Amino acid sequence: MNNKVYGLAILKWTVNKMMSLGGWLSLTYLIIFLFLSHFAPYVMGALILGFFLSLLINVPTNLFSKKMNSNVASVLSHLLVLGAFFYAAISFFPLVINEGKKLFSVLSTFAFPNTGEMDNLPTWILDVLDEFSKNISSFGINLINKLISVTPSLLMSTIVLIVTTIAIGSLKSLMKDNSWKLYPVNERDKGVKFLKSFYGEVEKFVHGRFLSATIVGFVIGIATYVAGIPNSLFIGIVAWIGDFIPYLGSIAAGILLAILGFTEKGLMGLIIGLLIALISNQIEMWFLYPKIQSKVLDLHWFIILISSLLFGELFGFIGVLIALPLVIYVINFWEYWVVRIK
Repeated sequence: MNNKVYGLAILKWTVNKMMSLGGWLSLTYLIIFLFLSHFAPYVMGALILGFFLSLLINVPTNLFSKKMNSNVASVLSHLLVLGAFFYAAISFFPLVINEGKKLFSVLSTFAFPNTGEMDNLPTWILDVLDEFSKNISSFGINLINKLISVTPSLLMSTIVLIVTTIAIGSLKSLMKDNSWKLYPVNERDKGVKFLKSFYGEVEKFVHGRFLSATIVGFVIGIATYVAGIPNSLFIGIVAWIGDFIPYLGSIAAGILLAILGFTEKGLMGLIIGLLIALISNQIEMWFLYPKIQSKVLDLHWFIILISSLLFGELFGFIGVLIALPLVIYVINFWEYWVVRIK
């Protein structure tokens, strides 16, 4: 019995030397968050998106507050940011469906022209081409029908997201005032300092992404307008929203630009759309991201890319969003509770 008690005492002493109770609690909170993100992705996804949007709204709010009343600035910022998301949501599917019809129609006629030259081809090749053409049309129709079926769900999700964002924004002060309750008495000061440090770095990260995304969205919108590709405002807003997802957002914006350019202006429009996406991506990667984000995160670009892909694989879409905040949390956790240099 004495040996058992002695062994437990040694284990407790070893654990405390490795990490204090506050550290183990911080690790537990992280594990609970990851558990909920994996098994309740829709609820957690709404909360995470609402949290990010509430941080985004703070950026224009801080800017407007310098020129007007803070309450007016907050209302105006909510209208601008949430309005942009709502506009993109209600415009996305109608535009994609319309352009998708054009795209599959053009591909069917462009890829398999009915000319005399094709009559010289073997019968089996003509049958394969004909079947492939039918498959393209069938795939396009099925995809468009699927988009139509999920449109109401997207609009409802957008409304829920807006409500969640407003609710989380109003609860942030409450959570801030009660964060000390997450730690034992003797470690409350350090625990609150740890949470404030983590929140501050995430806030800086989101603010940096806001500035970077605004520049990218503005450049793409103006370039699209100058190139004569329609819906330049919509494309600029989608690029602005997509830029909050490192690397993957620029790819999505590039695909949309390529489709719109091709359906509206043919092969030249496709080339122009791809060039706009490529140039804006290079501006972000080699100028904006190193200047804005590297100073905030002090992370190598490869770590940022791998973490985004890894957490995206584990948790889906929300994994891409939480990848860098999780990296920030782990770094702060290590510095505060393990090596104890802060």
